[in-house]
Amino acid sequence: MTWICIDELDYVPLAETACELMFQVIADRAEKAAVIVTTNLPFSE
Repeated sequence: MTWICIDELDYVPLAETACELMFQVIADRAEKAAVIVTTNLPFSE
């Protein structure tokens, strides 16, 4: 099994198309295996 780790999500703003693609990758992957997403931003942001 391989892992996907996405570090510093939202550190740099993404274009709308990039957000849609990122969502699709995470949604597809979450159905199959672990996805780790990290950020230093507070949850409220």
